[in-house]
Amino acid sequence: MICGLKKSVFIALNRLLGDQIQFEPLESLVRFRHSLLKYSLLVAVFSALCVAVMYDLGLHNTGYFHSRVNYVYSISSLALFIWIIRSPERYKQVALLLVSISMVVFTSALIFVVEDQFRIVWFYIVVFVAYMTLGNRAGIITSILSIIIILISDGVFELALTRSTLQGAIIGLVISSALASIHVLIVSDFEKKLISKNRELEVLATIDGLTGVVNKRMFSEMAEKYIETASRKNNPLSFLYLDLDHFKKINDEYGHHVGDTILIKFADVVRECLRKSDLLGRVGGEEFAVILFDADLNAAKLVAEKIRAAVEISGYQYENQRVQITTSIGMTKMASVTDTLESMQQRADQALYKAKASGRNRIEVL
Repeated sequence: MICGLKKSVFIALNRLLGDQIQFEPLESLVRFRHSLLKYSLLVAVFSALCVAVMYDLGLHNTGYFHSRVNYVYSISSLALFIWIIRSPERYKQVALLLVSISMVVFTSALIFVVEDQFRIVWFYIVVFVAYMTLGNRAGIITSILSIIIILISDGVFELALTRSTLQGAIIGLVISSALASIHVLIVSDFEKKLISKNRELEVLATIDGLTGVVNKRMFSEMAEKYIETASRKNNPLSFLYLDLDHFKKINDEYGHHVGDTILIKFADVVRECLRKSDLLGRVGGEEFAVILFDADLNAAKLVAEKIRAAVEISGYQYENQRVQITTSIGMTKMASVTDTLESMQQRADQALYKAKASGRNRIEVL
């Protein structure tokens, strides 16, 4: 029953603290800081309220003035919590206000709650929050300000703290600040490396591992954007299907390692015939597709013939014999602004089938 209650409270908190903005997949540290800030605000709300109420009930000798300060602190923290929920983009402003207000409240405790010999500990908390929510610079500034406030307050108000207590507290602040700074640096460095690795994985997920051109999924996604842009701007666009002739025979006769090498060479030859604005993708075993942006059918025919001729003369030398490679090409154009990738693929595929049926190493248009 207790476990069920804990789980229910945890779920309720998660719903309450659920992010109202969508973070990018690589913004894990930003997401963590947002969550930490909201939890810190909730802790400030309830802890300050408890201290104030305990004084009013006679359970804690906080002092009248500081108990009123805690009520203000609790209400202010609640207001900041509502603000960050409604305006997540105001994260830095909310975090700075929380740290600033906390410094004022803990200074009040340092001066007015003289019976609490451990009140300096509160500054350790605000230093931690500054480091975790705002980073190293804010954490260092908060640490320095905390030490200055403690020393000035002791000199002006005579805090009734022994010298060893005061020295120990300051040394502890310096050490904890240094450790927090190292922690933030390590976490930031780790996230940078993680982001770099994730970006590499994203690239690998979109690139054909053998030939280095985009894979079928990414080609389709990018082709849709090309078509959308061409439709919107009323620009011509052409679509090419390329297939290596007799590729199965090459694999059977020379082995798959030679077939892989020929695929790589073929992709390189085709790439050299295209502009940077054109899109080349591997959409099957030995099948490739090309989107020629801002190219009508006549311009596309010239590109297709350039590719066909370049592939024919490229060949591949294997064990003192030349492996001849050729390609058949089926092509079509975007017929209208309502034309789709699927319909163009179908027409180009039919044209490719015609090119292969007509003897291969040729271009057909549909």
